[in-house]
Amino acid sequence: MAGKIKKIKNDPNAAAKAEILKNLREPLATFDAACMLAGVATRTAHDWQAADPAFRASCARARAASSLEMLRLARVAAIQSGDLATLRWLTDRLDPEVRRASQGLPDPNDNDKPTTAAPTIIIQQAPPK
Repeated sequence: MAGKIKKIKNDPNAAAKAEILKNLREPLATFDAACMLAGVATRTAHDWQAADPAFRASCARARAASSLEMLRLARVAAIQSGDLATLRWLTDRLDPEVRRASQGLPDPNDNDKPTTAAPTIIIQQAPPK
């Protein structure tokens, strides 16, 4: 199951971390809401992420699963209602790769493709007469 973390022996926070991950998998979940529902201060959960790379990675996977589920639900609703504009809007916001592609922007993680720098435009003020 995506987002699962291995229980560390003597980790008193394992149950709370698991609850945060479960909450993060819900469609439209926010990190703040996931923490609140788990009874954990957001700052504390951020500290856990900083100290525990496995928990940080699990949170990222849980958020990705949430976004995919939201897109799936949105596609079903859009197809049933014929509202493709809403589907496009959600997709643009939930999937940055789709947004970049629709705007013709390069993928910042693709180092194989040559990129061209934007032209520099120099504006000079005309000398006073």
